[in-house]
Order: sequence, then C-alpha cells, then structure tokens
Amino acid sequence: MSEEIQSKADQLDALHTWLNDACSRGTVPILTGKNGDMDTIGSAIALSSINSNMMAGGLHLGRVAKKVVTKLQAPFRKMSAQSPAWPVNLGGIVIVDAAALGQVGIELPEGVPLCILDHHSTNDWQLTEGDLNLQWNVRATTQIVNDYLQQFYPESLTVPVRKMLLAGL
Repeated sequence: MSEEIQSKADQLDALHTWLNDACSRGTVPILTGKNGDMDTIGSAIALSSINSNMMAGGLHLGRVAKKVVTKLQAPFRKMSAQSPAWPVNLGGIVIVDAAALGQVGIELPEGVPLCILDHHSTNDWQLTEGDLNLQWNVRATTQIVNDYLQQFYPESLTVPVRKMLLAGL
C-alpha cells in the first residue's frame, strides 16, 4: 500500500478490505513465521477461522504449538519449503509474525498480493502496489488479530479461537 495509514482503526479497515478482496479472488493462505511459536500459529489459525477461503499453514509447528493444535483439533497445514503446493487460484497471501521473507522460509509466488501482520520492530519486506503491512508496537501478533476479529468478526471468537489467541501471548 503506497500511503501510510495512521490510526489502528484505519489500519483494521484497510485489513478488512484487503482480506475481503483477496478472498473474493481465490484462496488465501495464511503463512506463519518459520519458528512455529504460538504467536505465529495462533494468529494464523485464529484469522483463518473467518473465511473458508483461508487456511493457516507454514513450515514448522513448535512443541507447544503442536500440542495446542492437536488438543484443539485446529486446522494447520504443514508445508514443504521445496514444494509448497500453492493452490491454483490464489487471491492473496497473509504472512503473520515474520519481519522478512527469510523468516517464512518458503519462496512466494510472484504477483500475488501480500498482507503482512507483525509486531516486530524491524521490517525487511519489499512491498508493491496492492500489498498491505500492519506492523504494530504490541507484544504479539495475536493482539492485532484479536483486535481485527473483535471489530469485524466477534462471532468467530469461539472458545478454541480465544485459546489460540491467548496462547500466542
């Protein structure tokens, strides 16, 4: 996105528009940072709960994340760095809790709009027209996802989704 969006409310509105547009174009993978901690996994799974065109996935599930995902029977797709098997019709890619492409560990397809949700103070993303970056000064990316869900999809805040978000803190 070329202009800088100042307020968090405006940023959440921009995120809502970006996600709706992306889901209307096709599948929207929500990729996690390759460390596989609960912040990244919880953020991806919670966000994916709002639309059937979204799916959380990434390279790694940390030990705690694996236990929580298994216990809550949460949908998470383990991917391969060598052959990530992208869906044919990609509407966009959301990347959670990664300050740079190297922290995802998967080569992204060209020309697909990106949405970056992150709490890290550094940022090494090379964004282009149609991309969106929400980088908040908060303790965890789950806080960004929680704020978004509370504002636009409060019905998605089921007990399992809230547990995912809380575990990410």
